[in-house]
Amino acid sequence: MSLPPALLQRLAQRGLVQKSKSKEPDAPLAVPVENEEVIAEDYDEMDTDEQRAGVHEEYQYPPLYDTDTGSKRVEENFWLERMKERMGEANSTTGHRGCPNKYNIWHKCTLFCVNRWGDGKTEPSREYMRRYKRLRRKYPLPKGWAERYDPGCASYYFYSIAENLVSWLPPTHPKSQVTKSAAVFRRQLEEAAGGEGGGGSDGEQHADDRDDAQETEL
Repeated sequence: MSLPPALLQRLAQRGLVQKSKSKEPDAPLAVPVENEEVIAEDYDEMDTDEQRAGVHEEYQYPPLYDTDTGSKRVEENFWLERMKERMGEANSTTGHRGCPNKYNIWHKCTLFCVNRWGDGKTEPSREYMRRYKRLRRKYPLPKGWAERYDPGCASYYFYSIAENLVSWLPPTHPKSQVTKSAAVFRRQLEEAAGGEGGGGSDGEQHADDRDDAQETEL
């Protein structure tokens, strides 16, 4: 155990202790400092390596060019078919059954109509049904005519499959306006403008018109 420096100096002046002992450095103190520095350097290197590895695993650079065009086409066709299924009809002239604007011949339903109107009004109001039943009792339908509910307009309409005609009021009503359906007029407009379906035969055209008369639009 070493003596205090002041005591060593007094003893050295009296000649009891050699002067070299008073100036001896405390060598063991340097050893833990070196160990601490080495350990600190090791930790720094380990942290740097872990950070680089983490950045490499988390972030992945996107490819410069997407050459997988085949998968894109398949995905586009998939969403097109899904849209047609949600529209309820593969033919664009038919319109979405829940859209209240499909009776307009200048309106063409899109996916917006499907998302905006959904299934429409699946059931009419009680007040409407009360007036509708009274109308049916007063003006019965002639032979070959039938009724059908339109969820988009929340009302019934009447159609003739044989003659391919429709009407909002019973044909026997004095104010009824019997005409073709809006789907038929839209198809004729597309054919006149060079749209799809213009090259079919007369038999095919008549069959398509009859199918349109059976749909829920006017």
